[in-house]
Amino acid sequence: MTNGERTGRRERAKAIGRAAYSLARTAKIEGFIEIDGHRHRLRTFSIGSLSITLYEAANPDPCDSDLSELRIHFAGKKVFQIEWSKDGSFRVRLFEVRDEWIAALRTLASAD
Repeated sequence: MTNGERTGRRERAKAIGRAAYSLARTAKIEGFIEIDGHRHRLRTFSIGSLSITLYEAANPDPCDSDLSELRIHFAGKKVFQIEWSKDGSFRVRLFEVRDEWIAALRTLASAD
């Protein structure tokens, strides 16, 4: 993968992440969960075959490097996972490019 392809993939992942984040934020907070010693708010948005889980950093003493994470499952399979922090770090953990789930996400996000 060339540097240009990597950059394009990263930008596409950010755009998909923004759309999924906006949907997940409409879901009620289900509770709090601790991951690797850090507290996170848990939200789950689900409709049809698409499920989005958002783990938002929620430590009592917030730090700019606290990580948040977003996961997308489609038809029971994890197809997308990103993590980011307020200090600007962003990492694509999984990005399975399949038009089916991406189209479903975009349709839902544009209806919102």
